Amino acid sequence: MTIPSLTEFTDYLNYYASHRPESTQAPAHWHEKVPTKKEVVSFVNNFWLEWGNINAHLKPQLPYAKWLSQQPNYRSAAETAFRLRKKRRTRLVLDKEATESRASADAELLIDRFRTDKSFFSDTRFDTAVSPLLDRLWSSSITWSDLNARALLEYFYTDHAKQTLELRPALVTKYEQAQKAVEEFMATLTAVQCSDPQLSKALGGDIFSYSASDNRAKSAHRSLFNRSPIPRWMDNPIKRRGERIREQLLVYRYWQMNKRWGGFPAAVVRDLMYIDSIDHQYNERTIERMFADFTGTKRQKSQR
Repeated sequence: MTIPSLTEFTDYLNYYASHRPESTQAPAHWHEKVPTKKEVVSFVNNFWLEWGNINAHLKPQLPYAKWLSQQPNYRSAAETAFRLRKKRRTRLVLDKEATESRASADAELLIDRFRTDKSFFSDTRFDTAVSPLLDRLWSSSITWSDLNARALLEYFYTDHAKQTLELRPALVTKYEQAQKAVEEFMATLTAVQCSDPQLSKALGGDIFSYSASDNRAKSAHRSLFNRSPIPRWMDNPIKRRGERIREQLLVYRYWQMNKRWGGFPAAVVRDLMYIDSIDHQYNERTIERMFADFTGTKRQKSQR
């Protein structure tokens, strides 16, 4: 069975953004008048029903979704994961009660956002204040199927596992060198600056101004020391070369997906590893051991 093309993967993952109904945008009349809470709840309820309709009826018709649905191992994994989710009472968005409950909570969020903005900007209208939050709600509501699609897209169309092994050590080394260079520069800059604030202000002017270079240096210092030396996708536990490094990274993505989505057993990942065109598989016991190793590595990093 031929795997979906890169375009078919991206069409699936970008479907929410490219097919967002107009009814999920902040209504125009909200610009003229602040709506009641009842009106906001009604709007957000429709907002999630529209999202659910896309997820339940439109996205499954896309080529990637059809390819996946034809595979019995994927169907088995999905059925187990969803059955456990329902058993734990973690309701789905399409559930009427869950949708109404979420609508009420999100309505409060929108109203609170508006009140916060109003305290700073007296002319802010309700629609302009809440639109960015609506955009985030719409685009960040990722399903189990979306996370699986991302993991498979990385597996089939990137060389992230190999790049992690080859490039991560060099990036960390260069980052440490850059940190040292910036600290030395800041020390030198401090040494040449005038220590007397009154004298520094009196000198002023273009020739004696220190503020421009000083501010740029401080900005560079903050930017460098407040970020990771490696891209987020490279922050994974892959350390050794081998014929299965791509599958190791895929299992790690499923471990991340497991944490985000509420937990499912290793048997689900075992079934997912039998999706067509995945080169190597792991048994359930091996996956459990890998999950435990990933959890231990993550805990060690958080304790540093």
